[in-house]
Amino acid sequence: MVDGLYDIFMWVINHIVLVIFGAVEKVLVLAGLGTVDWLGRQKTAAEQKVED
Repeated sequence: MVDGLYDIFMWVINHIVLVIFGAVEKVLVLAGLGTVDWLGRQKTAAEQKVED
């Protein structure tokens, strides 16, 4: 039972989640940003929103 659930979970990660993150990374690279830069900007924007 646990092995079956693990297999399903790993299939979802490999075939859906990683594909989505790969596409996001390609878009960010085309926009001239890296993932770390983008995440830093999101964090800064969230912190400024909390302060306002």
